[in-house]
Amino acid sequence: MSAVEFCGCIFEHELAFRSEFRLSREWRNMTTTGFPVFDLGPLQGLLGKWRGRGHDVAFLPGGMKVESDYIEEMVISPVPVMRITKSSFIHAATYETRLVDAISGEPLHHETGYWAWSPETRTALRIVALGRALGVVASCNVPVWPSSTGVAFKFVASPSSSPPSIATVDLGALAPRMTEFICDVQIDGNAFDYDQITRVDFGSGQPMDHSDRARLVRIP
Repeated sequence: MSAVEFCGCIFEHELAFRSEFRLSREWRNMTTTGFPVFDLGPLQGLLGKWRGRGHDVAFLPGGMKVESDYIEEMVISPVPVMRITKSSFIHAATYETRLVDAISGEPLHHETGYWAWSPETRTALRIVALGRALGVVASCNVPVWPSSTGVAFKFVASPSSSPPSIATVDLGALAPRMTEFICDVQIDGNAFDYDQITRVDFGSGQPMDHSDRARLVRIP
């Protein structure tokens, strides 16, 4: 299944079930005939609302370096368990995150997507949907993880992987193209840290790094 097909599958399931479920404790413990109880596996600790501060570094054509501090707020909520095949399921949580400049409050970035877990393949997924016609399905194999605290992951995606895990639409020769996505994540109780690099080609054939590093804490 390609990155685009996978994103479409999740989106269709969410639309079909969104009106029937509410994100309550009772719903999270519910099971439907033939479906397992919702369990985000090693990503379970991500559920909830997060807020924190981060630092962004971007390199632009011509070698210009732009840095900024930002405030981020992210909400992560479960969606119904989805059947992929007769005996395999995906457990997922949708997320929405907004970044504003730490000084001026000016909006910097908006992003939606999913955190997902495939228990059959023991694969954690970070699925990113960006308004500039870009989709990312970054994965991380998790054979085992601690049962208590301090869970760490490295999500990786590339348009050259098989199948491609970064998909975009051609918006012209000068439009930037993402060539690699790497995101290190650590979940430790009420703290959520990430260190993310996106490599972007502005048409020169020499990708430039765009990095984001933040610490978020759980809020009510």
